[in-house]
Amino acid sequence: MVEKMFLRKAGAMFYLITAIRNLWRRKTKSTLMVLVSAVAAVFVLIYLNSIKSNQEQLLMFSRELPVTARIMNGDGSMENGLYIPKDLIDSIESTGFVKDPRYTTRMAAVFPTGDASDSGYSDDPVRKPGTGHTRL
Repeated sequence: MVEKMFLRKAGAMFYLITAIRNLWRRKTKSTLMVLVSAVAAVFVLIYLNSIKSNQEQLLMFSRELPVTARIMNGDGSMENGLYIPKDLIDSIESTGFVKDPRYTTRMAAVFPTGDASDSGYSDDPVRKPGTGHTRL
């Protein structure tokens, strides 16, 4: 076991000495490689800093820029008459990006005229004449 550790240290020492000798022999190539490596490292750091800056700006914009959104069906052909479950609305509101939500509901209704016979719904159990309630 001790012999293996000695061989590993000796092998590592051999590689270190060889690397230093090659750096000394090929000064121009070694200097050029160090410069290229340094430039690549600087570009990586600039890139990572840019990503961080962009993420911060996106968060700032999402807080400051007003966006109006409308919810529609999948193909965009229907805006009215959609059934949206309450838990979906709650999860959208809980993201923290929704400020001042405005909900609208459209209902079809028949205005009562006072005469139950002219509405056509006098036999309908859902609509009671004169109350303005209509089956939707």
